[in-house]
Amino acid sequence: MANTRVTVEIQKYKMLHKDQKYSVDTLPWGMSGYVKKANSKDYAGKVIKLTQQAGPYYYSPDLKGWIDYKALDTVEKINQALTIKNGGYQINPLPWYQGVPVLGNTKDNIGKKVTATGKKGGYYYISNLGWIDHRAF
Repeated sequence: MANTRVTVEIQKYKMLHKDQKYSVDTLPWGMSGYVKKANSKDYAGKVIKLTQQAGPYYYSPDLKGWIDYKALDTVEKINQALTIKNGGYQINPLPWYQGVPVLGNTKDNIGKKVTATGKKGGYYYISNLGWIDHRAF
């Protein structure tokens, strides 16, 4: 059948890319009855859990929908308790790059205990803040 997909249970964590414009859908894209719920750019930088795979599409309970693998990037899944100790580092929606938006600064969060759930390069993902340079901890 052309409009069915085999779904496999998985357990992965990925980050949504920057500058991607993929839809988050109620079913894998193109399946009969799928409805667009959101756009991947609305979740750029977020580390999400993936629980099902159907071909090139993944289901995320965090997004409550399906997304194309091309919108996702590999991150290291961690669960690490940290304390922000150093000011002067940006808090960003994505791991730092030239021109990334700034959400805040670590100087306003000195002493705050946080849990990092993702790591990419030298940056940690704190779900309630954003991405922070490892040198802030």
